[in-house]
Amino acid sequence: MKKLILLWFLMMCIGGCDEKMIIFKCEGYAEKDGSNCYEIKVNKTEVDVATFECLGNGYGKDKNTVFRFHTKTHFDASSFERIGGDYNKDRNGVYYHEAKIEGADILTFEILGDGVHEVVFAKDSNNAYFIGSKIVDAKAKTFEVLDDEFAQDGDSVYMKDSKILGADVETFRALGESRKDVTGVIYNAEDKNNYYFDRQVVKKK
Repeated sequence: MKKLILLWFLMMCIGGCDEKMIIFKCEGYAEKDGSNCYEIKVNKTEVDVATFECLGNGYGKDKNTVFRFHTKTHFDASSFERIGGDYNKDRNGVYYHEAKIEGADILTFEILGDGVHEVVFAKDSNNAYFIGSKIVDAKAKTFEVLDDEFAQDGDSVYMKDSKILGADVETFRALGESRKDVTGVIYNAEDKNNYYFDRQVVKKK
């Protein structure tokens, strides 16, 4: 991988480039144009080429520094790991992007998902999280994801980081995409009693 990265850089320089900068082309970031590549452009004096590696999702690191795209981050390079989605960790904590998740347990933190939907939910031994924010009152031990917006913990159903009051846990279904019934009511979840659009009851059964 490192040889391929350097070869790409040398090919770019044939057409002319800033001699003070080096560009690494990495795989593992879904762009709007459908490509799966990203660039990390840094000053040659700020990167150790021999130890540089691409990590996906815009990240790369060498023995000293973690970069995201063209910017240095505050992460500890020796212990930095991408957990999955936009969740990361180093020896100092767990992060959503670069924002530290206060109180998150490094040893038990894990992402949640079905491998199909975007990773937004996570949990540790004490709490559940949505895009890095603690979900109040959620029970981490039994917390499970229904899709990329809905989750449940055996007692309550949650839409993103908020509880859906009155939802029946045993019969609640996240439908993935919005649907419309014959009367024109739009909903994206249901249980034995109600149809829901996000957190709101839009029609009773």
